[in-house]
Amino acid sequence: MERIETMEKSVVTDTELGNATWVCDESDVLSDIKFFMRQYYVGFYTQNGNGIIIKFNNGQKFCVSVNEIKD
Repeated sequence: MERIETMEKSVVTDTELGNATWVCDESDVLSDIKFFMRQYYVGFYTQNGNGIIIKFNNGQKFCVSVNEIKD
């Protein structure tokens, strides 16, 4: 299994996803969302607990919250 760690992001390879012991938490998912935001959108975001507030240059605002669902 290969895991690449940086200050902001943890990247998990496809081979690791099949491993039953691999887990992530809300902050991992938010880090991924913020990473993709930088790649594909023009705007700003701020962390808000288990979520982020996204503000686009056109004036739109969104709140994206992430919570693990445990069955």
